[in-house]
Amino acid sequence: MGNEKQVKRDLIEKSKSEFLPAEFHDPDSGVVTYSIEEEYAKTQKNRSLRLYGFVLLFFAAIAVASLVWIVVLQRQGDNLVVDISDFKDIKALDVVNRIKELETRINELKYELKAIYEKRDDELARLNREFRSQREALLAVDDEVLHDEPTGSEKESSVFDDEPSSKEASVTGAGVTEESSVVTTSSSKDEVVAVDSRFRSKSGTIRDKYDLLAENKKEEIRKAEEELEKLRKKAGADVESAGAILGEKDELYNLQMNKMRKEYEDQKSETTRKHQDELDQIVNRYNPHFNESRLQAIIGRRVINVRIPSEVLSGIEKDLQRERAVTKDDISQLRRSVSDEMALLKKLKTVPYTNSVPRSLLHMESFTKITVAIYDRIVTKLIERVRRKNSMINAYNYAFSSKVKRDGENGFVLDARNKNRIIMYIDDTYEIRDGDTAYIFRSDESEIATVTIEKGPDLYYGKVVTMSADARINPFDKIMLKVVRER
Repeated sequence: MGNEKQVKRDLIEKSKSEFLPAEFHDPDSGVVTYSIEEEYAKTQKNRSLRLYGFVLLFFAAIAVASLVWIVVLQRQGDNLVVDISDFKDIKALDVVNRIKELETRINELKYELKAIYEKRDDELARLNREFRSQREALLAVDDEVLHDEPTGSEKESSVFDDEPSSKEASVTGAGVTEESSVVTTSSSKDEVVAVDSRFRSKSGTIRDKYDLLAENKKEEIRKAEEELEKLRKKAGADVESAGAILGEKDELYNLQMNKMRKEYEDQKSETTRKHQDELDQIVNRYNPHFNESRLQAIIGRRVINVRIPSEVLSGIEKDLQRERAVTKDDISQLRRSVSDEMALLKKLKTVPYTNSVPRSLLHMESFTKITVAIYDRIVTKLIERVRRKNSMINAYNYAFSSKVKRDGENGFVLDARNKNRIIMYIDDTYEIRDGDTAYIFRSDESEIATVTIEKGPDLYYGKVVTMSADARINPFDKIMLKVVRER
Protein backbone atom coordinates (compact mmCIF):
# COMPACT_ATOMS: atom_id res chain seq x y z
CA MET A 1 0.00 0.00 0.00
CA GLY A 2 2.88 2.29 0.36
CA ASN A 3 3.58 2.26 -3.43
CA GLU A 4 0.08 3.40 -4.41
CA LYS A 5 1.11 6.88 -5.63
CA GLN A 6 4.07 5.49 -7.57
CA VAL A 7 1.85 3.02 -9.41
CA LYS A 8 -0.66 5.76 -10.44
CA ARG A 9 2.09 7.99 -11.76
CA ASP A 10 3.60 5.24 -13.87
CA LEU A 11 0.20 4.32 -15.29
CA ILE A 12 -0.51 7.88 -16.33
CA GLU A 13 2.81 8.31 -18.05
CA LYS A 14 2.39 5.07 -19.90
CA SER A 15 -1.15 5.99 -21.09
CA LYS A 16 0.05 9.33 -22.35
CA SER A 17 2.82 7.75 -24.34
CA GLU A 18 0.37 5.31 -25.93
CA PHE A 19 -2.60 7.52 -26.80
CA LEU A 20 -1.31 11.10 -27.15
CA PRO A 21 1.04 12.45 -29.83
CA ALA A 22 4.44 13.61 -29.01
CA GLU A 23 3.57 17.29 -29.38
CA PHE A 24 1.38 17.23 -26.31
CA HIS A 25 3.12 17.93 -23.11
CA ASP A 26 2.25 17.62 -19.66
CA PRO A 27 -0.15 20.35 -18.70
CA ASP A 28 1.62 20.62 -15.48
CA SER A 29 4.77 21.66 -17.29
CA GLY A 30 5.57 25.36 -17.92
CA VAL A 31 3.89 27.59 -20.69
CA VAL A 32 5.75 27.80 -24.01
CA THR A 33 5.76 31.35 -25.56
CA TYR A 34 5.60 32.03 -29.42
CA SER A 35 7.85 34.74 -30.95
CA ILE A 36 7.09 35.97 -34.50
CA GLU A 37 10.56 37.44 -34.90
CA GLU A 38 12.16 34.10 -34.16
CA GLU A 39 9.88 32.30 -36.55
CA TYR A 40 10.52 34.84 -39.35
CA ALA A 41 14.24 34.47 -38.82
CA LYS A 42 13.86 30.75 -39.22
CA THR A 43 12.03 31.23 -42.62
CA GLN A 44 14.81 33.45 -43.91
CA LYS A 45 17.15 30.57 -43.55
CA ASN A 46 14.85 28.36 -45.73
CA ARG A 47 14.93 30.66 -48.89
CA SER A 48 16.21 29.22 -52.28
CA LEU A 49 18.01 31.26 -54.96
CA ARG A 50 17.12 28.73 -57.67
CA LEU A 51 13.52 29.99 -57.85
CA TYR A 52 14.66 33.48 -58.74
CA GLY A 53 16.95 32.08 -61.37
CA PHE A 54 14.21 30.17 -63.10
CA VAL A 55 11.92 33.25 -63.22
CA LEU A 56 14.61 35.45 -64.76
CA LEU A 57 15.43 32.82 -67.31
CA PHE A 58 11.73 32.52 -68.36
CA PHE A 59 11.32 36.24 -69.04
CA ALA A 60 14.60 36.34 -70.95
CA ALA A 61 13.42 33.53 -73.21
CA ILE A 62 10.16 35.36 -73.97
CA ALA A 63 12.00 38.56 -74.87
CA VAL A 64 14.38 36.76 -77.19
CA ALA A 65 11.54 34.93 -78.95
CA SER A 66 9.64 38.18 -79.47
CA LEU A 67 12.62 39.88 -81.01
CA VAL A 68 13.22 36.97 -83.33
CA TRP A 69 9.54 36.98 -84.47
CA ILE A 70 9.58 40.70 -85.14
CA VAL A 71 12.71 40.42 -87.25
CA VAL A 72 11.19 37.57 -89.27
CA LEU A 73 7.99 39.53 -89.93
CA GLN A 74 9.87 42.59 -91.00
CA ARG A 75 11.94 40.62 -93.49
CA GLN A 76 8.77 38.98 -94.89
CA GLY A 77 7.10 42.40 -95.24
CA ASP A 78 10.07 43.79 -97.12
CA ASN A 79 9.89 40.98 -99.65
CA LEU A 80 5.98 41.09 -100.05
CA VAL A 81 4.61 42.14 -103.51
CA VAL A 82 1.03 43.65 -103.41
CA ASP A 83 -1.26 43.52 -106.53
CA ILE A 84 -4.14 46.04 -106.66
CA SER A 85 -6.32 43.46 -108.36
CA ASP A 86 -6.55 41.65 -105.05
CA PHE A 87 -8.93 44.41 -103.86
CA LYS A 88 -11.31 44.11 -106.77
CA ASP A 89 -13.53 41.67 -104.95
CA ILE A 90 -13.82 44.05 -101.99
CA LYS A 91 -14.79 46.95 -104.30
CA ALA A 92 -17.24 44.74 -106.14
CA LEU A 93 -18.89 43.81 -102.88
CA ASP A 94 -19.42 47.50 -102.14
CA VAL A 95 -20.98 47.94 -105.58
CA VAL A 96 -23.28 44.97 -105.05
CA ASN A 97 -24.39 46.38 -101.70
CA ARG A 98 -25.12 49.72 -103.35
CA ILE A 99 -27.05 47.98 -106.13
CA LYS A 100 -29.16 46.15 -103.58
CA GLU A 101 -29.81 49.41 -101.75
CA LEU A 102 -30.94 51.05 -104.99
CA GLU A 103 -33.19 48.11 -105.88
CA THR A 104 -34.79 48.27 -102.45
CA ARG A 105 -35.21 52.04 -102.74
CA ILE A 106 -36.78 51.74 -106.18
CA ASN A 107 -39.28 49.18 -104.86
CA GLU A 108 -40.15 51.50 -101.98
CA LEU A 109 -40.64 54.44 -104.35
CA LYS A 110 -42.90 52.35 -106.58
CA TYR A 111 -45.02 51.40 -103.58
CA GLU A 112 -45.24 55.08 -102.62
CA LEU A 113 -46.24 55.96 -106.19
CA LYS A 114 -48.92 53.27 -106.11
CA ALA A 115 -50.18 54.64 -102.78
CA ILE A 116 -50.45 58.13 -104.31
CA TYR A 117 -52.60 56.83 -107.16
CA GLU A 118 -54.76 54.82 -104.77
CA LYS A 119 -55.33 57.84 -102.54
CA ARG A 120 -56.18 59.96 -105.58
CA ASP A 121 -58.68 57.35 -106.79
CA ASP A 122 -60.26 57.15 -103.32
CA GLU A 123 -60.82 60.91 -103.17
CA LEU A 124 -62.19 60.99 -106.71
CA ALA A 125 -64.53 58.10 -105.94
CA ARG A 126 -65.80 59.81 -102.79
CA LEU A 127 -66.28 63.08 -104.68
CA ASN A 128 -68.07 61.19 -107.45
CA ARG A 129 -70.45 59.56 -104.95
CA GLU A 130 -71.26 62.89 -103.34
CA PHE A 131 -71.99 64.72 -106.59
CA ARG A 132 -73.72 61.76 -108.22
CA SER A 133 -76.45 61.74 -105.58
CA GLN A 134 -76.92 65.48 -105.96
CA ARG A 135 -76.98 65.24 -109.73
CA GLU A 136 -79.46 62.37 -109.74
CA ALA A 137 -81.72 64.32 -107.43
CA LEU A 138 -81.62 67.32 -109.75
CA LEU A 139 -82.34 65.17 -112.78
CA ALA A 140 -85.54 64.02 -111.07
CA VAL A 141 -86.81 67.61 -110.83
CA ASP A 142 -89.62 68.70 -113.13
CA ASP A 143 -89.45 72.44 -113.67
CA GLU A 144 -92.83 74.09 -113.67
CA VAL A 145 -94.11 77.63 -113.40
CA LEU A 146 -97.45 79.07 -112.35
CA HIS A 147 -99.01 81.33 -114.99
CA ASP A 148 -99.85 84.66 -113.44
CA GLU A 149 -103.04 85.93 -115.05
CA PRO A 150 -103.19 89.62 -115.82
CA THR A 151 -104.45 91.76 -112.97
CA GLY A 152 -107.36 94.13 -113.27
CA SER A 153 -105.06 96.91 -114.36
CA GLU A 154 -103.66 94.76 -117.17
CA LYS A 155 -106.85 93.57 -118.86
CA GLU A 156 -110.29 94.85 -119.62
CA SER A 157 -113.21 92.98 -118.05
CA SER A 158 -116.75 93.64 -116.88
CA VAL A 159 -116.98 94.92 -113.34
CA PHE A 160 -119.69 92.32 -112.77
CA ASP A 161 -117.57 89.41 -114.07
CA ASP A 162 -117.28 87.23 -110.95
CA GLU A 163 -116.57 83.91 -112.65
CA PRO A 164 -112.98 82.58 -112.57
CA SER A 165 -111.16 82.21 -115.84
CA SER A 166 -111.38 78.80 -117.47
CA LYS A 167 -107.61 78.78 -117.72
CA GLU A 168 -107.09 79.32 -114.01
CA ALA A 169 -104.90 76.62 -112.46
CA SER A 170 -106.11 74.56 -109.53
CA VAL A 171 -103.38 73.90 -106.98
CA THR A 172 -103.35 70.96 -104.60
CA GLY A 173 -100.96 69.76 -101.94
CA ALA A 174 -99.07 67.74 -104.51
CA GLY A 175 -98.28 70.81 -106.57
CA VAL A 176 -99.67 72.31 -109.77
CA THR A 177 -102.15 69.89 -111.31
CA GLU A 178 -103.56 71.72 -114.33
CA GLU A 179 -101.25 71.09 -117.25
CA SER A 180 -102.51 74.24 -118.95
CA SER A 181 -100.98 76.29 -116.15
CA VAL A 182 -97.42 75.03 -116.33
CA VAL A 183 -94.59 75.38 -118.77
CA THR A 184 -91.26 73.66 -118.73
CA THR A 185 -88.21 75.77 -117.90
CA SER A 186 -84.50 75.04 -117.94
CA SER A 187 -83.71 75.92 -114.32
CA SER A 188 -83.06 72.33 -113.23
CA LYS A 189 -80.86 71.77 -116.29
CA ASP A 190 -78.89 74.86 -115.35
CA GLU A 191 -78.44 73.49 -111.84
CA VAL A 192 -77.25 70.15 -113.24
CA VAL A 193 -74.74 72.02 -115.39
CA ALA A 194 -73.61 73.94 -112.31
CA VAL A 195 -73.18 70.70 -110.35
CA ASP A 196 -71.17 69.17 -113.20
CA SER A 197 -69.03 72.29 -113.35
CA ARG A 198 -68.31 72.15 -109.61
CA PHE A 199 -67.49 68.45 -109.90
CA ARG A 200 -65.07 69.04 -112.75
CA SER A 201 -63.43 71.89 -110.86
CA LYS A 202 -62.95 69.91 -107.66
CA SER A 203 -61.90 66.72 -109.43
CA GLY A 204 -59.42 68.74 -111.50
CA THR A 205 -57.94 70.20 -108.31
CA ILE A 206 -57.56 66.72 -106.84
CA ARG A 207 -55.96 65.37 -110.01
CA ASP A 208 -53.53 68.28 -110.25
CA LYS A 209 -52.46 67.83 -106.64
CA TYR A 210 -51.79 64.11 -106.90
CA ASP A 211 -50.34 64.33 -110.40
CA LEU A 212 -47.70 66.72 -109.06
CA LEU A 213 -46.88 64.30 -106.25
CA ALA A 214 -46.75 61.42 -108.72
CA GLU A 215 -44.45 63.32 -111.07
CA ASN A 216 -42.04 64.07 -108.23
CA LYS A 217 -42.08 60.43 -107.22
CA LYS A 218 -41.50 59.29 -110.82
CA GLU A 219 -38.53 61.64 -111.03
CA GLU A 220 -37.02 60.01 -107.93
CA ILE A 221 -37.58 56.57 -109.45
CA ARG A 222 -35.99 57.67 -112.74
CA LYS A 223 -32.87 59.00 -111.01
CA ALA A 224 -32.52 55.86 -108.91
CA GLU A 225 -32.91 53.63 -111.98
CA GLU A 226 -30.32 55.66 -113.88
CA GLU A 227 -27.83 55.31 -111.05
CA LEU A 228 -28.56 51.59 -110.85
CA GLU A 229 -28.02 51.12 -114.58
CA LYS A 230 -24.71 53.01 -114.46
CA LEU A 231 -23.44 50.87 -111.59
CA ARG A 232 -24.38 47.68 -113.38
CA LYS A 233 -22.62 48.73 -116.59
CA LYS A 234 -19.53 49.97 -114.74
CA ALA A 235 -19.11 46.89 -112.55
CA GLY A 236 -19.68 44.27 -115.22
CA ALA A 237 -18.27 40.77 -114.52
CA ASP A 238 -16.79 41.80 -111.16
CA VAL A 239 -20.29 42.39 -109.85
CA GLU A 240 -21.38 38.97 -111.02
CA SER A 241 -18.47 37.28 -109.23
CA ALA A 242 -19.02 39.31 -106.09
CA GLY A 243 -22.73 38.65 -106.40
CA ALA A 244 -21.99 34.96 -106.47
CA ILE A 245 -20.02 35.41 -103.27
CA LEU A 246 -22.80 37.29 -101.53
CA GLY A 247 -25.55 35.27 -103.12
CA GLU A 248 -27.61 37.49 -105.44
CA LYS A 249 -30.58 35.28 -104.90
CA ASP A 250 -30.50 35.46 -101.18
CA GLU A 251 -33.46 33.38 -100.08
CA LEU A 252 -33.43 34.83 -96.59
CA TYR A 253 -33.53 38.35 -97.99
CA ASN A 254 -36.40 37.45 -100.30
CA LEU A 255 -38.31 35.81 -97.47
CA GLN A 256 -37.84 38.88 -95.31
CA MET A 257 -38.96 41.16 -98.10
CA ASN A 258 -42.02 39.02 -98.81
CA LYS A 259 -42.87 38.98 -95.13
CA MET A 260 -42.53 42.75 -94.89
CA ARG A 261 -44.59 43.17 -98.04
CA LYS A 262 -47.37 40.95 -96.69
CA GLU A 263 -47.38 42.76 -93.35
CA TYR A 264 -47.55 46.07 -95.20
CA GLU A 265 -50.45 44.92 -97.37
CA ASP A 266 -52.34 43.51 -94.38
CA GLN A 267 -51.78 46.65 -92.38
CA LYS A 268 -52.84 48.77 -95.30
CA SER A 269 -56.03 46.74 -95.82
CA GLU A 270 -56.91 46.97 -92.15
CA THR A 271 -56.23 50.70 -92.08
CA THR A 272 -58.32 51.19 -95.22
CA ARG A 273 -61.18 49.19 -93.74
CA LYS A 274 -61.13 51.15 -90.46
CA HIS A 275 -60.89 54.41 -92.36
CA GLN A 276 -63.85 53.46 -94.54
CA ASP A 277 -65.89 52.45 -91.49
CA GLU A 278 -65.14 55.75 -89.78
CA LEU A 279 -65.92 57.63 -92.98
CA ASP A 280 -69.23 55.79 -93.38
CA GLN A 281 -70.16 56.63 -89.80
CA ILE A 282 -69.40 60.30 -90.31
CA VAL A 283 -71.26 60.38 -93.62
CA ASN A 284 -74.32 58.66 -92.16
CA ARG A 285 -74.29 60.99 -89.17
CA TYR A 286 -74.48 64.13 -91.28
CA ASN A 287 -76.08 62.56 -94.37
CA PRO A 288 -78.70 60.25 -92.89
CA HIS A 289 -81.08 57.86 -94.58
CA PHE A 290 -84.69 58.77 -93.76
CA ASN A 291 -86.27 55.39 -93.01
CA GLU A 292 -89.66 56.66 -91.81
CA SER A 293 -92.38 55.67 -94.25
CA ARG A 294 -93.86 59.17 -94.42
CA LEU A 295 -90.49 60.82 -95.06
CA GLN A 296 -89.62 58.22 -97.67
CA ALA A 297 -92.93 58.92 -99.40
CA ILE A 298 -92.23 62.66 -99.35
CA ILE A 299 -88.71 62.51 -100.77
CA GLY A 300 -89.79 59.83 -103.23
CA ARG A 301 -92.24 62.17 -104.91
CA ARG A 302 -91.60 64.00 -108.11
CA VAL A 303 -89.79 67.24 -107.30
CA ILE A 304 -91.50 70.25 -108.81
CA ASN A 305 -89.50 73.41 -109.24
CA VAL A 306 -92.00 76.29 -109.43
CA ARG A 307 -90.94 79.65 -110.73
CA ILE A 308 -91.94 82.31 -108.24
CA PRO A 309 -92.26 86.06 -108.86
CA SER A 310 -89.12 88.10 -108.38
CA GLU A 311 -91.11 90.14 -105.85
CA VAL A 312 -94.02 88.71 -103.91
CA LEU A 313 -97.30 90.69 -104.16
CA SER A 314 -95.86 92.71 -107.03
CA GLY A 315 -98.35 95.19 -108.51
CA ILE A 316 -100.93 94.90 -105.73
CA GLU A 317 -99.10 96.65 -102.87
CA LYS A 318 -101.19 99.81 -103.07
CA ASP A 319 -104.44 97.84 -103.19
CA LEU A 320 -103.51 95.95 -100.02
CA GLN A 321 -102.54 99.14 -98.23
CA ARG A 322 -105.67 100.90 -99.46
CA GLU A 323 -107.78 98.06 -98.08
CA ARG A 324 -105.75 98.28 -94.83
CA ALA A 325 -104.83 94.58 -95.09
CA VAL A 326 -101.08 95.09 -94.64
CA THR A 327 -98.56 97.85 -94.21
CA LYS A 328 -95.62 98.74 -96.40
CA ASP A 329 -93.23 97.31 -93.78
CA ASP A 330 -95.14 94.01 -93.77
CA ILE A 331 -94.69 93.65 -97.52
CA SER A 332 -90.97 94.50 -97.32
CA GLN A 333 -90.40 91.99 -94.53
CA LEU A 334 -92.27 89.27 -96.43
CA ARG A 335 -90.18 89.80 -99.55
CA ARG A 336 -86.94 89.88 -97.57
CA SER A 337 -87.79 86.63 -95.77
CA VAL A 338 -88.58 84.82 -99.03
CA SER A 339 -85.37 86.09 -100.63
CA ASP A 340 -83.21 85.09 -97.64
CA GLU A 341 -84.72 81.62 -97.47
CA MET A 342 -84.13 81.05 -101.19
CA ALA A 343 -80.51 82.21 -100.81
CA LEU A 344 -79.87 79.77 -97.95
CA LEU A 345 -81.47 76.86 -99.80
CA LYS A 346 -79.49 77.67 -102.92
CA LYS A 347 -76.26 77.60 -100.95
CA LEU A 348 -77.16 74.34 -99.21
CA LYS A 349 -77.85 72.73 -102.58
CA THR A 350 -74.23 73.33 -103.59
CA VAL A 351 -72.98 71.20 -100.68
CA PRO A 352 -72.30 67.63 -101.91
CA TYR A 353 -74.60 65.85 -99.48
CA THR A 354 -75.49 62.18 -99.96
CA ASN A 355 -78.23 59.70 -99.03
CA SER A 356 -81.59 61.37 -98.31
CA VAL A 357 -80.31 64.93 -97.84
CA PRO A 358 -80.07 66.13 -101.49
CA ARG A 359 -83.67 65.24 -102.37
CA SER A 360 -84.85 66.60 -99.03
CA LEU A 361 -83.28 69.97 -99.81
CA LEU A 362 -84.80 69.95 -103.28
CA HIS A 363 -88.24 69.17 -101.85
CA MET A 364 -87.83 71.87 -99.19
CA GLU A 365 -87.05 74.42 -101.87
CA SER A 366 -89.92 73.10 -103.98
CA PHE A 367 -92.40 73.29 -101.09
CA THR A 368 -91.28 76.81 -100.25
CA LYS A 369 -91.62 77.96 -103.84
CA ILE A 370 -95.03 76.31 -104.21
CA THR A 371 -96.21 77.93 -100.97
CA VAL A 372 -94.98 81.36 -102.03
CA ALA A 373 -96.42 80.95 -105.53
CA ILE A 374 -99.82 79.81 -104.21
CA TYR A 375 -99.89 82.59 -101.62
CA ASP A 376 -99.01 85.21 -104.23
CA ARG A 377 -101.62 83.76 -106.58
CA ILE A 378 -104.38 83.70 -103.94
CA VAL A 379 -103.73 87.27 -102.82
CA THR A 380 -103.52 88.47 -106.41
CA LYS A 381 -106.84 86.81 -107.24
CA LEU A 382 -108.42 88.29 -104.12
CA ILE A 383 -107.22 91.75 -105.08
CA GLU A 384 -108.66 91.25 -108.53
CA ARG A 385 -112.02 90.37 -107.01
CA VAL A 386 -111.76 93.29 -104.61
CA ARG A 387 -111.12 95.59 -107.54
CA ARG A 388 -114.19 94.27 -109.32
CA LYS A 389 -116.33 94.58 -106.21
CA ASN A 390 -115.01 98.06 -105.54
CA SER A 391 -116.08 98.93 -109.07
CA MET A 392 -119.53 97.54 -108.30
CA ILE A 393 -119.69 99.47 -105.03
CA ASN A 394 -118.63 102.65 -106.78
CA ALA A 395 -121.43 102.14 -109.31
CA TYR A 396 -124.00 101.60 -106.54
CA ASN A 397 -122.73 104.61 -104.63
CA TYR A 398 -123.08 106.71 -107.73
CA ALA A 399 -126.65 105.51 -108.26
CA PHE A 400 -127.67 106.06 -104.61
CA SER A 401 -126.03 109.45 -104.47
CA SER A 402 -127.85 110.50 -107.62
CA LYS A 403 -131.17 109.20 -106.27
CA VAL A 404 -130.97 110.92 -102.85
CA LYS A 405 -130.00 114.17 -104.50
CA ARG A 406 -132.81 113.86 -107.06
CA ASP A 407 -135.47 112.87 -104.47
CA GLY A 408 -134.18 115.26 -101.80
CA GLU A 409 -133.88 112.55 -99.16
CA ASN A 410 -131.21 112.01 -96.49
CA GLY A 411 -130.77 108.35 -97.34
CA PHE A 412 -132.31 104.93 -97.96
CA VAL A 413 -132.58 101.59 -96.20
CA LEU A 414 -130.49 98.93 -97.95
CA ASP A 415 -130.97 95.79 -95.83
CA ALA A 416 -133.33 95.53 -92.85
CA ARG A 417 -133.36 91.78 -92.30
CA ASN A 418 -131.59 92.30 -88.96
CA LYS A 419 -133.52 94.95 -87.00
CA ASN A 420 -130.58 95.48 -84.66
CA ARG A 421 -128.16 96.09 -87.55
CA ILE A 422 -130.03 97.72 -90.43
CA ILE A 423 -127.69 98.64 -93.25
CA MET A 424 -128.39 102.15 -94.51
CA TYR A 425 -127.12 104.50 -97.18
CA ILE A 426 -126.88 108.12 -96.00
CA ASP A 427 -125.72 111.04 -98.07
CA ASP A 428 -122.13 111.80 -97.11
CA THR A 429 -122.78 115.51 -97.11
CA TYR A 430 -124.19 115.14 -93.61
CA GLU A 431 -122.01 114.85 -90.53
CA ILE A 432 -123.17 111.77 -88.67
CA ARG A 433 -122.14 110.74 -85.18
CA ASP A 434 -122.68 107.52 -83.27
CA GLY A 435 -126.01 107.64 -81.40
CA ASP A 436 -127.76 110.08 -83.71
CA THR A 437 -131.47 109.39 -84.29
CA ALA A 438 -133.15 108.84 -87.64
CA TYR A 439 -136.73 108.21 -88.78
CA ILE A 440 -137.75 105.71 -91.40
CA PHE A 441 -140.66 106.55 -93.74
CA ARG A 442 -142.26 104.81 -96.63
CA SER A 443 -144.19 107.93 -97.62
CA ASP A 444 -144.03 111.43 -96.31
CA GLU A 445 -147.06 110.91 -94.04
CA SER A 446 -146.34 107.47 -92.51
CA GLU A 447 -143.45 106.98 -90.08
CA ILE A 448 -142.44 103.31 -89.79
CA ALA A 449 -139.72 103.30 -87.14
CA THR A 450 -137.21 105.28 -85.15
CA VAL A 451 -133.57 104.08 -85.09
CA THR A 452 -130.25 105.07 -83.58
CA ILE A 453 -127.29 105.30 -85.95
CA GLU A 454 -123.97 103.49 -85.55
CA LYS A 455 -121.15 104.58 -87.85
CA GLY A 456 -119.01 101.79 -89.27
CA PRO A 457 -115.74 101.97 -91.26
CA ASP A 458 -117.60 102.04 -94.58
CA LEU A 459 -121.34 101.81 -93.83
CA TYR A 460 -123.99 103.16 -91.49
CA TYR A 461 -126.01 100.81 -89.31
CA GLY A 462 -129.33 101.41 -87.58
CA LYS A 463 -130.89 99.85 -84.49
CA VAL A 464 -134.68 99.97 -84.01
CA VAL A 465 -135.81 102.00 -81.00
CA THR A 466 -139.53 102.20 -81.74
CA MET A 467 -141.55 100.69 -84.53
CA SER A 468 -145.19 100.94 -85.64
CA ALA A 469 -147.35 97.91 -85.09
CA ASP A 470 -147.57 95.51 -87.99
CA ALA A 471 -144.97 97.58 -89.81
CA ARG A 472 -142.09 96.15 -91.83
CA ILE A 473 -138.96 97.93 -92.99
CA ASN A 474 -138.18 97.34 -96.66
CA PRO A 475 -135.25 98.27 -98.90
CA PHE A 476 -135.38 101.85 -100.22
CA ASP A 477 -137.54 103.09 -97.37
CA LYS A 478 -136.64 106.73 -96.79
CA ILE A 479 -134.44 107.95 -93.97
CA MET A 480 -134.89 111.32 -92.26
CA LEU A 481 -132.17 112.43 -89.85
CA LYS A 482 -133.49 113.97 -86.63
CA VAL A 483 -131.01 116.80 -86.69
CA VAL A 484 -132.10 117.72 -90.19
CA ARG A 485 -135.79 117.46 -89.26
CA GLU A 486 -135.32 119.71 -86.20
CA ARG A 487 -133.37 122.16 -88.20
